[in-house]
Amino acid sequence: MCAAALIYLALFVWQPAAALLTYIALRPLVDAFVFQGFHGFTLGELWGFGMVVSACLFLVLESGDKVQRMRLSVVPVAFLFFLAVLTVTRPQLMTAISGWTKVASWILVMLACERISRDRRGQLMCWWAGIGMGATLVMAVGIMIRQHRYGSAFYADLSLGVAGQLPHVLSVGAVLLLPFALAGGLLVGRRVLPLAIAAGLMAATILSYVRTALIGGLIVLGALLATTARGGGKARVLGLAVAVGVGLAVYEVRDRIAQRFSDLTLLSASGAAQGGAGSGRMAR
Repeated sequence: MCAAALIYLALFVWQPAAALLTYIALRPLVDAFVFQGFHGFTLGELWGFGMVVSACLFLVLESGDKVQRMRLSVVPVAFLFFLAVLTVTRPQLMTAISGWTKVASWILVMLACERISRDRRGQLMCWWAGIGMGATLVMAVGIMIRQHRYGSAFYADLSLGVAGQLPHVLSVGAVLLLPFALAGGLLVGRRVLPLAIAAGLMAATILSYVRTALIGGLIVLGALLATTARGGGKARVLGLAVAVGVGLAVYEVRDRIAQRFSDLTLLSASGAAQGGAGSGRMAR
């Protein structure tokens, strides 16, 4: 852990933007072991603290205002300040700090990525970071499948989620990363690696059996395929190939997917039966 921190610090001093994007791209691997402890903190908390510090340093050092480097975006910084004031009043201080870090880290990620992507080189760096994050997410899903904590194995024993990460985080993350991979493969012209990553992300989405992720993946895929339909011949052929591949994969596990959606029919029921809808969430 200490050696990794020193390597990251050296990279940050040499190439701040590349170091920060690499740090962001490794988040899915952290998610696979998010609750493992290190000196009283979980890996997820340590990543969040590191993200807040790294993003703040980057925004200060790379500020476009050469006269006043401390001049940052007022609205998000003010939001984080007032959020901190509200959260530290909670009874459990560490819980409050952890919750604030989760919100602050990703707001600062958006600010940092906006700063990096102000030119073409920065935009390509952010795109490659998305591709790298997709690759690490596929690796993280593979680890969780190996540990019987993902997809059908998770739903066969829901108590597994108590001791480890739920599959929902990585499956929804796969949906959010799909545009990076599919856009590169179907629209930009960088095809082999992005399409391989897209295949892995779609597999992670489908095999999770998380309803939200399945619906979101369908929407994202449909939007991008509609875009390719207006493009050139190669884009249309690749889009059709992706659609056929996803269709075959869904058909192969259709019974398991149908089972995950079957309890939603209870929404139209009355009385106690309706409480079984949504994996029993309606009863809570």
